[in-house]
Amino acid sequence: MMILYHYNHNLVVQPKGDTCHTGNLIHPPTDVTPVTRTEEQPQDQNQETVTRALDALNHASLCKSVEGCNPDCRTIKILLQHVSICTTRKHNGCQNCQGAWWVLEKHINTCTKLDCTIPYCKYIREERANTCQRSEFNKVTS
Repeated sequence: MMILYHYNHNLVVQPKGDTCHTGNLIHPPTDVTPVTRTEEQPQDQNQETVTRALDALNHASLCKSVEGCNPDCRTIKILLQHVSICTTRKHNGCQNCQGAWWVLEKHINTCTKLDCTIPYCKYIREERANTCQRSEFNKVTS
């Protein structure tokens, strides 16, 4: 999954509340020291990866910059653009689509906003609701 690689290796996280619209950008550090993993770190690192990915997705959905105003934003915008034009798709093995849908599904599973600005969120939630209604209807009529 390409997106996991990017989030674990070279993307910069902005503190909550800061956006590209306020002019308070955080530049990547120049002296990055690799972190050695221990037995306890993978779970924490996985949670950190999810949090970073969701923060980047939220930011990118609101950001007015066409190319993205930071590496996280740029990565998400590129992945979302790819999803919209890809002919291989997630189910046929496209790694970029799998990474994009991984982030989108993490968001969609927790989103409760009726007017969500995340691409595909409202549509997928409506599709899931319709699927649940159909399966409940089939249980009742069987």
